[in-house]
Amino acid sequence: MTTGKINVTLNFKNAILIPCTIVVLFIAILLFWLPSGIYARLFRTQAQSYNQNIIRQTNLGIAQSLLQFEEKIKKVIDDPRIRGFLSSDQTVDSFQYEYQNLIEEYFNFQSLDAYYLECFDIYPLHKQGNLQYGYKATDIKQIEDSDYYEYALIYPTNLNWLPCHKEARCLELTRCIYNYEDYSLQGILVIRLSHDFLLDKFQNLSIVDADCMYILDSHKQIICSTDSALSGAEYTDASLLGENSGSYSMDGKLYSYAYVRSTIPAVPYDDWITVIRLDEKMLLSDFRHILYRFNILAAMILALAAAAIILFSRYLTKPVSVLTEAMEQIAQENFSVTLPENSTLKEFAAINHGFNHMIKRLDTLINTVYKARLAQKEAQLKNLQSQMNPHFLFNTLQLISWKAHEYEAYPVCDMISSLSYMLQTDLHSDDENSFTLRTELEYIRQYSFIIKCKYHGKISILIHIPEELLDCRIPKLIIQPFLENSIRHGLEPKSSPGTVTIMIRRQEEDLLCIIEDDGVGMGYDLLHGIQTANDTLPAEKIWEEKGHQIALSNIQRRLQILYGEQYGFQITSQLLKGTRVTLRIPYCLNETGRPDTAGR
Repeated sequence: MTTGKINVTLNFKNAILIPCTIVVLFIAILLFWLPSGIYARLFRTQAQSYNQNIIRQTNLGIAQSLLQFEEKIKKVIDDPRIRGFLSSDQTVDSFQYEYQNLIEEYFNFQSLDAYYLECFDIYPLHKQGNLQYGYKATDIKQIEDSDYYEYALIYPTNLNWLPCHKEARCLELTRCIYNYEDYSLQGILVIRLSHDFLLDKFQNLSIVDADCMYILDSHKQIICSTDSALSGAEYTDASLLGENSGSYSMDGKLYSYAYVRSTIPAVPYDDWITVIRLDEKMLLSDFRHILYRFNILAAMILALAAAAIILFSRYLTKPVSVLTEAMEQIAQENFSVTLPENSTLKEFAAINHGFNHMIKRLDTLINTVYKARLAQKEAQLKNLQSQMNPHFLFNTLQLISWKAHEYEAYPVCDMISSLSYMLQTDLHSDDENSFTLRTELEYIRQYSFIIKCKYHGKISILIHIPEELLDCRIPKLIIQPFLENSIRHGLEPKSSPGTVTIMIRRQEEDLLCIIEDDGVGMGYDLLHGIQTANDTLPAEKIWEEKGHQIALSNIQRRLQILYGEQYGFQITSQLLKGTRVTLRIPYCLNETGRPDTAGR
């Protein structure tokens, strides 16, 4: 199994800009953004620790207030008048007036506790009815079946806080009243307080400008809150209470919270939690001003670094860009381009000097060697095409054709007509290097007619060329030599009839011409000699042994000079089975017969 590799190609400018940019960003992260994030977390942690200390101080103040309030309640229920009423046979109605006066003695109008007190009801367990005080009376029918009774028994000697009463919008407390002589349960005390009872103490004692503050009871229900809509609601972010402080997002804002469990030394308050929620935007406002100036400084430094990198990259890449443009000009056969040799960079000056020297030598080589060899090959081709004077032959053949027609030798006339077409085509295309495939096909058809007459139908020539390829151009007389070799050296020695097939098709940007016969074929030595023929061992010497007249090695070199080393022909053959020639040339439609490299 082979693993594919991804090759990424960059120009010289990007190869400089990208690493430099990465280094600058890495330095900026280390020196600017990473420290700023660390400082922000440190500032947030210190602020949360400060909030926790504030909450602890607030809890101490609330604890003292609640203990004072609970002590006052204990004095009320221990009052001899209430104790006497509970132990006597006196009815509730007869004691009601005295009870109200008694409560007002403890909660006089000048005290804050009286302001928050909304209900102070006692339910005797062995008497009918209940003692009522306040404007939000509870009016419970059967106290033993109520939640007040169950909550009172949880901590019988302490005040027990019930969940916030949403309908009555008040805080509710309950407590058992015992007979101190035999510890029998004599009654249940139910108290209702205003929501503001705890909230005012909370706000008066807290010195933090919080977004929201609230106290949770043991059931994670909000007892009081600066947001009145939250009072009595279930605390939905109970998962946050796993830590003493932290951050969370709500309504698109980031909040910081801190909480401390209650320090009130009483059993019902052990599970109370005081929470302060702060908007981090406000919490870090001072730090953000510092960070804003810090980021402006970092941006200015990065801008200066980016400008320096760009100027530096331009200074280095400009000579490379000039060199690249010069190479593109060379690719377009413009050998007059030169590069400056007085560069301030020593290496580029040496490169430009070597480039100019190379261009001069390349221009000389093309003019003296390439063009000379090309002219030599063109001369050889013309020499092959002009072994006889075409003008003389054309005029003579016209005269013979008239004589043959006079004697009614019509097949002879047709053969002379085909030969005349071939000579006329050569005569009028001396200055052309290429034909259209349509013209070459007509030339081959005239040649095929002569072959058919010569061999009396023994040799058949089949042609398969798509209509859409007839307008492309190929080198002049490039197919006919292979066709002639197939006939003379492949099919003529064969005793039985034979066939030559010419197939032409397009393969991507190339044109494949296949000339295949079912003749006698070639042996390994002869085929190997043709395939390895070169300038030092001309193919003429090999083919002359068999009477060949066309130098295939010249055709191979001519094609490679015209189109490049990747083009030419290949020969495959099997003895007594036939020979196949595969000719590969570029697909082109221009008049030169050369591939249109600019459009490919």
